[in-house]
Amino acid sequence: MTTIGFFFMSLSYIIMLCYDCSLSQDVPSWTYFTAGACIFIYQTLDACDGKQARKTKSSSPLGQLVDHGCDSFALNFMYLAVIQAVGIPRFHIIFCFVAMQYIFWTSQWYENHTKILKTNVGNLGVTEIEFILIGLLLLTGVFGRETWGLKVRQMMPGAVSSLIEGSFTNGKEIIDQPLYQYVYWTIVVLMIIVNLILVFSLLLKQENKTEQILQFLPITGVVILGKYIEI
Repeated sequence: MTTIGFFFMSLSYIIMLCYDCSLSQDVPSWTYFTAGACIFIYQTLDACDGKQARKTKSSSPLGQLVDHGCDSFALNFMYLAVIQAVGIPRFHIIFCFVAMQYIFWTSQWYENHTKILKTNVGNLGVTEIEFILIGLLLLTGVFGRETWGLKVRQMMPGAVSSLIEGSFTNGKEIIDQPLYQYVYWTIVVLMIIVNLILVFSLLLKQENKTEQILQFLPITGVVILGKYIEI
């Protein structure tokens, strides 16, 4: 089940790759619908493989490694499909990758110390995020990729845009941003907040925090190094 789910997740972006490998051009609308369906199949199988393993008494450390290993790669394909759909600029791509992979690593780090795989913070979890991304793909399939390049001003009544301009110092700048900027900042800020919650919720439970902090330093160093290399 894990392998089949990973196949469908890989397919979600590979079908787009056949039309554009630069993440800068539009692709046929049917590929967005197909990607959304592939992600839905993946998340369904990913939610069932652990239950199936426990039911058949075939769970093992190797199975857990394969499951989480496939998830770490699948995350990239899912994100690339959404980037292709929304049209996030190339400069911003690395920061979204860092935010999503960082939180994935943190959840494994959290499980290593608590024996609990934390897949949600409050009412927001992995499944909810996956359905949001599926929604973005379906919206692109219906309205087209160029929709995300429209300015916020163009999506609201004139009276509302005038109210925002008059109410905020940088109101004009806010409504003159394209929609993809809001998608980008939502992804990054949300991932950072969830990551901080996981880190501090674990550290507050530990008396000796040295080991946990030392484990966090290498991945943090890689993230910082990657940021400066990209720039």
